[in-house]
Amino acid sequence: MADEPVPKRFASTTPSDRAQFVADAVPENTKRSTKSWITALQEYCKQVKKPDIEFETVDGGLLSTRLEGFYADARKKNGKKYRRNSLLASRGAINRHWQTFQPRRNIFKDPEFQTANRILDGVLKATKRLGEEPAVNHKSALADADLQVLDSYFADILETADPRKLTYYVWYTITTHFCLRGGEVQCKLKKSD
Repeated sequence: MADEPVPKRFASTTPSDRAQFVADAVPENTKRSTKSWITALQEYCKQVKKPDIEFETVDGGLLSTRLEGFYADARKKNGKKYRRNSLLASRGAINRHWQTFQPRRNIFKDPEFQTANRILDGVLKATKRLGEEPAVNHKSALADADLQVLDSYFADILETADPRKLTYYVWYTITTHFCLRGGEVQCKLKKSD
């Protein structure tokens, strides 16, 4: 019996493989949001005649100073104020982008960002106090008649041999049970989840 090569227990990944794992861990919508907020911050810097922020080398104090003005002055392209969650998302997106270059830094926790974070908090509270926070636009709930149509459509689900109908039923049940909104999460669900 010839000596058979022993299979390797561990794979041999390259740094580019590992970098791809990190990139794939971030959802596409998050990447788009981050890019959008970084663009907005750079446009703000241009408007107030300040140099662009070089995230690879920027000092925390300089970034904090720029964020103080950005949080106070941020408006949509049509001039209207951003919603609360949008402004909070801007901070998260800028932090996420900065941490790709300076991983030990954190806009949320570093002391030099206290003033910027207080300004953001003050802007949000002032907007609410002045009644300028736009109302949340909730989608209307499914009408009872629509729910009855769905119930009648799925009534024979256990007797049917239609895989498409079964797929629709599973999707509908998971969506309503877990209150999923239909984004990336549903597409990436697995049997093991």
